[in-house]
Amino acid sequence: MAYASKKVYEFVEKQSGDKIVEWRTCKLSGEEFPIYQGEIDLLEKISPIINGKKESYQLPKYCYRVRMLRREAFRNEKKFYSATCARTGKKEISLVHDSVRDILAPKDWYDEDFSKYGVDYSGDFYNDLKKLYESVPYLPRYVTSSENSDYCNQAFGEKNCYLCV
Repeated sequence: MAYASKKVYEFVEKQSGDKIVEWRTCKLSGEEFPIYQGEIDLLEKISPIINGKKESYQLPKYCYRVRMLRREAFRNEKKFYSATCARTGKKEISLVHDSVRDILAPKDWYDEDFSKYGVDYSGDFYNDLKKLYESVPYLPRYVTSSENSDYCNQAFGEKNCYLCV
């Protein structure tokens, strides 16, 4: 089922004044979707310059709906794993399994000196970014200023809570 018809996209083009530059077919859903000039301009504007060379972002290969689902699938907020803090060896609950990446307990993570992590630029931005991402310890869950609430996520200032998300 199509997320939106061509008429909807063309209506958006007419109302916003943002010209449709090309139509693409989503690699996953097979749905047709437009590439607007505004998207191209934004990608050009945010493209990083590394060692004096501009690294361009690719135009989307997936429709809006699939891109949204892929972003949401990447984020885990409610499924907990048992993990071990890489610094203290203490058991923790985590949003990622510790076999995937090293984790540091929240207190240790906030005390960590992240300036020691880095990757020399090899000319392949995305490969270097992946190496950096995999080398930096992961924050197992997002909890700050909470008391006796070790089994919570996305928590701030909670007291005596259990499995709150």
